[in-house]
Amino acid sequence: VQGTGRTPEENYEAELAVRAAAGGKGWVTILPQTALRPGYEGSSIHRFVLNDKARSRAQVATHVRINYYPDGGVARLRVWGKPRHESAAATTSTSDGSSNTTITMPRNVSATSVMNDAVYSPAATDSKEVDASSPAAPPAPLEIKSNWVPFSAESYPHPELSSSDLGGAGLACSNKHYGVPSNLIRPSYGKDMGDGWETARHPDRPAIWAKDPKTGLMDADLMDWAVLKLGKPANLGVSRIILDTKHFRGNFPESVRVEGCCAPSNTEEDDAAVCEAIPDKKDSSNSAIQWFPLLPRTRMGPDAEHVFDRTSGSIVNEDKPVTHVRVTIYPDGGLSRVRIYGDASDPDHLQSHL
Repeated sequence: VQGTGRTPEENYEAELAVRAAAGGKGWVTILPQTALRPGYEGSSIHRFVLNDKARSRAQVATHVRINYYPDGGVARLRVWGKPRHESAAATTSTSDGSSNTTITMPRNVSATSVMNDAVYSPAATDSKEVDASSPAAPPAPLEIKSNWVPFSAESYPHPELSSSDLGGAGLACSNKHYGVPSNLIRPSYGKDMGDGWETARHPDRPAIWAKDPKTGLMDADLMDWAVLKLGKPANLGVSRIILDTKHFRGNFPESVRVEGCCAPSNTEEDDAAVCEAIPDKKDSSNSAIQWFPLLPRTRMGPDAEHVFDRTSGSIVNEDKPVTHVRVTIYPDGGLSRVRIYGDASDPDHLQSHL
């Protein structure tokens, strides 16, 4: 029940029902807090064999509760044991007339034993006596206020050149675990997180992040990127950038950098060359394509449109023609939309830079 969008009141009622079914007994720990690995092939499956003490505490168990620290996702939870009714398992007779009930494990498991024998008790951290049959009253519902304001709905003199309505395209990205870069250029507002571009967490994320003393941002090279092709070139430069983290309240990127380039884009081979060009690398596979900064690495916030204008000095190289943009997020996370505005007039200015 918990963790599936239920209200605190519904969780409270479910807790009472579970305790009533267990004869007023509370929860006991059979597997203590344990570190998990990322969900990649070869590291995603975690198997645990309970020791005798943990098994004795879980006898005649009817429910299990899994707790995440601090958050995240689990694809499957599988629990093996002896069924309560012998009819559900293989039963064999012994020489003295008694029967043994056995159960076959579906697959081999590693012998990772649980050594923590602590039993969960509501009174463990409270000097007052606690009635285990009466769980604590549910907390007040958490009211989540959105800071999202649709600045992009306001009139602006230059068109949104990145929009798919004008022919914009999401060409490539480093990771598309939860979404594709083409979602970023939809003209609509994101309906949920799945309607944006979100990457998987880096498996080598450090437990504690160090900060750059100059910028106050994470001092790490972990990042993901996406390359977008503008529907119409910004012949006279980019004038506005909007980075939208709508719906991303806990998994928005810490910071984002936006770069641009001016390159031929007549064929798929042209676009592939742009995607293969690596910023800040002189030995890039295509040295003819040079990325240049448009928005330096900038801190993001949750559930908001972040607006950067030429008039405020937020955008650099604002006069350079741009045909593609590269959006880099640090260290990972999700964006709902990326909107690039600019002046598409004077195509001769663009040709002089190709």
